[in-house]
Amino acid sequence: MPSGQGLRFNKDGSFSGVVDLKDELMSIKLQSGFEIVSYSDLRYEEMTVELQYNGEQIAQLNMDGGVENIEVEILSDSMSLDFSMTFKLDDFMDALDKARKHLKNYVN
Repeated sequence: MPSGQGLRFNKDGSFSGVVDLKDELMSIKLQSGFEIVSYSDLRYEEMTVELQYNGEQIAQLNMDGGVENIEVEILSDSMSLDFSMTFKLDDFMDALDKARKHLKNYVN
């Protein structure tokens, strides 16, 4: 593996992908239990952010279609069996909005 790259794994230990560590920008933790993790997923051409809830991956946002066409992929296959994806709608919408803004700020 080239220097500056790392492997990303799901919580269950399965391989998620190779990440470019220089693009591993930051993690934004919200009081609601949501966390926004930005990284460069090599499956996409542009920056992506992962949305986590209580440490579980629940969604990934990418902007391969452009800044105004950000897509969200709901991730259910990597969740642990005892995880319940139940949270307040306002908290979820706030986390999605912050994740979208974070992606948009990446290109500006």
